Amino acid sequence: MLRCLLFRSPPLVRVIPALLTILLSSVDASAVEPAISFDRDIRPILSDTCYQCHGPDSGQRQAGLRLDRAESAIAEAASGAKAIVPGDAAASEMIARIVSDDPDVVMPPPEAKLGKLAPEQV
Repeated sequence: MLRCLLFRSPPLVRVIPALLTILLSSVDASAVEPAISFDRDIRPILSDTCYQCHGPDSGQRQAGLRLDRAESAIAEAASGAKAIVPGDAAASEMIARIVSDDPDVVMPPPEAKLGKLAPEQV
């Protein structure tokens, strides 16, 4: 029925594409932010809690782990573990250490006196 109506009403057929164009052009794709942004959400946490020991200063770096550079953060360590496995938090050693209750394993370590990350930060 609708198909017949559209083909019998040429002015209506010309209006529909115009309406679609107006509706679609009013949606600003840049206004839609991702749920999690590395620069907005992740980098500040790493900077505040990890870079002191795992950042750019090679003299302060612990365990040879550098988290301020993606290629280093996702590389396999000598132990075979990967600090960050993109898209797989369960396989990321960094997450396992952040949520650990073992004082010998947890990151940041208790002696850093930085406290544990809040659940919404993990």
